[in-house]
Amino acid sequence: MSLKQGISLTIRNVVVALTVGVLFASTNALAEEGPSDFAQKHIDSIESHSQALYAPTPTRSMLLKRQEPQVNNKQLMCLAKNVYYEAGSESDKGKAAVAHVTLNRANSSHFPDSVCNVVYQKSRGVCQFSWVCHRKASPKTHTDNWADSLRIAREALEGEIRDPTYGALFFHAVYVKPVWSRTFKKTIRIGNHIFYRRSH
Repeated sequence: MSLKQGISLTIRNVVVALTVGVLFASTNALAEEGPSDFAQKHIDSIESHSQALYAPTPTRSMLLKRQEPQVNNKQLMCLAKNVYYEAGSESDKGKAAVAHVTLNRANSSHFPDSVCNVVYQKSRGVCQFSWVCHRKASPKTHTDNWADSLRIAREALEGEIRDPTYGALFFHAVYVKPVWSRTFKKTIRIGNHIFYRRSH
């Protein structure tokens, strides 16, 4: 090996040694003092994106819950009572039918604009729903009929069950035939009730 080659090799070894030393020192300093502000920002960004990637995929029930309408407890109780007294012994479909007639009225310009006002409406001193004028006792809240009526009322208010009456605003029991039934269009019979809507 010539002198020139030896000097070149020595210089190369010194440069390598210095580079390794600098890297080692930097690594120790980083371990002791933590990453720089610039590096920390990048780390935080990576972590936030990672959390988003590993977040659980929303299920249908989660999405529905986010869109779930708020139920007013007063309106719920009015509707539940109407279902209970008018259709307490009917099937779930029969209960839902009465619930939707009540809601259809609340959404109609021909009736009051809230569930409670619809339920307790009087026309010339006559109650729209007979149980209101008969001053019924409080619902027997320990019974299945009340539990079912309350459940159906809540589901109807939350839009979880469709209207089985096809938009009916009126109904009566099958064992009576009121005069007004001739002026409306029959939509369906469900259980012991016949339902009607306006002809136009």
